[in-house]
Amino acid sequence: MINIETDIVNNPHYLQVFDNELQDAINSYVSDVFGNDPQKVNEGFNRLILHIHNTCLNKCPSYPSARNIPMYEYLFSVYLSLCITYDRLPTIGIYCLLVGLNPLVVEQMIYNTSASYRGNYDNSYLFTMFQNINSVCKSMTIDRLHNLRGSDANLIFISKACYGLTETMPVQTIEHRHVSTLADIADSIGIDVSDS
Repeated sequence: MINIETDIVNNPHYLQVFDNELQDAINSYVSDVFGNDPQKVNEGFNRLILHIHNTCLNKCPSYPSARNIPMYEYLFSVYLSLCITYDRLPTIGIYCLLVGLNPLVVEQMIYNTSASYRGNYDNSYLFTMFQNINSVCKSMTIDRLHNLRGSDANLIFISKACYGLTETMPVQTIEHRHVSTLADIADSIGIDVSDS
């Protein structure tokens, strides 16, 4: 197996080699453990992510570092592809499990917008990258909500709790009623009031 920390950062050719190794490991695990059954993979998805981390990414550093941004981006694309393939919503927490980052640190980076806090990190691009990843997770949750037939209370709760989404009140429509005049009433019962 190639060394993630040095080989990929120093030579982009290794990314293709690593991608091949990673895809082979994923396909082998899905076949051996889940029998290539998408429903079983969906149910055991976190086991798959943990397997990828433990067998393929165990040399990945466990702290945010600017030099590994291309790897973090690449691994998010792999994670997102797995989520779409196995009908899972992506989350920052499970992505952090995949790459070996502390989800609390990443969430602090996402939600703390002060410049002094962001300055503590090697590269402001890392901060922006995690905000973009969070935005993709949020967008996919919103998309799932929009495309549901009916409602899913758990998904609504997750949207509120994790992404700060709020429900909007339905727009109240006012029924405009026609107010009848004396002439309208008289006309409706056949009385001619024009001479009065």
